[in-house]
Amino acid sequence: SHQRRLLLARRVAHAMAQPVLRTGCLSFILCFALLTPLHAATLLGEYRLEEAAWTGVAGEVKDASGNNRHGQTIGSPLPSPTLASPARTGNPGTCAYGRFPGSSSNGGALRLSGLPVNTAPGAKTSVSFWMYWDGTNSVMPIGWQTHDLWLVSGFFGFNTGNSDVYGINSTGLANGWHHVVAVFTNGNVAANALYIDGVAQALSQRMSVPNNTTAVVNNTLQVGGWLRDTSYRFSGRLDEVLVHDGALTAGEVATLFGATHPCAAVAIA
Repeated sequence: SHQRRLLLARRVAHAMAQPVLRTGCLSFILCFALLTPLHAATLLGEYRLEEAAWTGVAGEVKDASGNNRHGQTIGSPLPSPTLASPARTGNPGTCAYGRFPGSSSNGGALRLSGLPVNTAPGAKTSVSFWMYWDGTNSVMPIGWQTHDLWLVSGFFGFNTGNSDVYGINSTGLANGWHHVVAVFTNGNVAANALYIDGVAQALSQRMSVPNNTTAVVNNTLQVGGWLRDTSYRFSGRLDEVLVHDGALTAGEVATLFGATHPCAAVAIA
């Protein structure tokens, strides 16, 4: 499972640090960090988007984590499961994915409810997914109530509803599959993290300034737009949406970037 692979990645990283312990710690802080037990981020939901069809009924977008936090398609036209040209081809691969047709106003999206995220100040929540953006301006691949990822005006990054982007240049992201990991920090956008294709990005304030009072997660994640209104719906393809409580490490991100699974002979009903 993804959870076992992520835990293994942490154990490998911990084992690589042991020579430092044998040569002595440089400071109390370093010793404490090396000796503190490692705990994998907790998987809250895993959405492979491999159902046979979606019609807008509750529970149709299946949670493969075993937590039974199933989701629902919304908007018009609805997104649809698709098999052609996935992020990682072959079997095993990433298999089917969701096609999101737009438009940005009330287009198709997924609503994933009942996620027991940590809403305390400073708590972190990680969301990973594969993204094929078609280049449409001003769309959001994922969003909470008002804390989201926004593709706008040549930038890609975190938004808090203040016409703000804390992130990177979006050059090269359109019309191809890219793996995205976003780490949201409640009340502190500057502490967020973004990985593209397994690589940590250097983030900076690209537009306006963040509103940290709205930079919080909640128990419903929307895939395509945000919960605040029906605007900014995504246009393109999305796949392998995973939500973790806590911040994923660089090793865990790399594991997710390379992850595949067996493809069903027939899409899951």
